[in-house]
Amino acid sequence: MLSRPDNLWQSFAATAAATPDRVALAVADRVVTFVELEGYAVRCAAWLSARGVSRGDIVALQLPKRLEAYALWLACLRQGAPYVFIDPRNPQYRTAAILARLSPKLVITDGTAASVADDTVVLPHGPASAAWLDGLSAES
Repeated sequence: MLSRPDNLWQSFAATAAATPDRVALAVADRVVTFVELEGYAVRCAAWLSARGVSRGDIVALQLPKRLEAYALWLACLRQGAPYVFIDPRNPQYRTAAILARLSPKLVITDGTAASVADDTVVLPHGPASAAWLDGLSAES
């Protein structure tokens, strides 16, 4: 009998282990395999941890659909941190209402939308975003 993963992160990790070289994600001009995406997620989880995010802390991802957003989402799953995606195109009042209701530990944005939270990290966008992600360490 096959064992079932306990959560979505474990399911993703099992898929990455079983099919490491299969395409997991194609975003913009990047194609990423399962093992690459898992590596990004592990490094993003260490980055979140270094910023004080732990199990149960809410993280708001105010990012467009790009590799960093997916890696950070998986990192939240790995950390056991509930997450919310906030559309950067939302009107500021809607974003403010979501953040007021959830009180996230951290808001991550790329600076294309006005942030209304105190604990906000602005990620680079454009070509610098790939360099940011590639530069993360699993021990951050």
